[in-house]
Amino acid sequence: MNSQQKDNLNRRRDPRVAVRFKATYRIVQPENGKERLKFQTHNLGSGGLMFYSDHPIEVETHLEVSLFLDEEPIELIAEVIWMKKEPRTGQIDPGYAIGLRFEIVTDGNFAKIDQCAQQFN
Repeated sequence: MNSQQKDNLNRRRDPRVAVRFKATYRIVQPENGKERLKFQTHNLGSGGLMFYSDHPIEVETHLEVSLFLDEEPIELIAEVIWMKKEPRTGQIDPGYAIGLRFEIVTDGNFAKIDQCAQQFN
């Protein structure tokens, strides 16, 4: 772990738990249309999440995220706060580990995420 990653961990206000949930995202830019890409969380906390992607996403990019903790998705806006190229076993192309910070979450959805994170902690 490099010093930048350690700084990111030290700045994190909310603990994360290793938990897998289905989710989708769309980059918040008009030219990107309505295409949503699927992913699975690697860890989750009330302040953000981390996931792996085949595609790089630039830091400071804003995403519309649908997080499926149960039948009804939680809709939120998140910002990419870090991205790291990751080697993948058995793959030619590297993947990317991507850290998101939740930016816009309704109070009810924030409570659901927080409750879920505490349940798995």
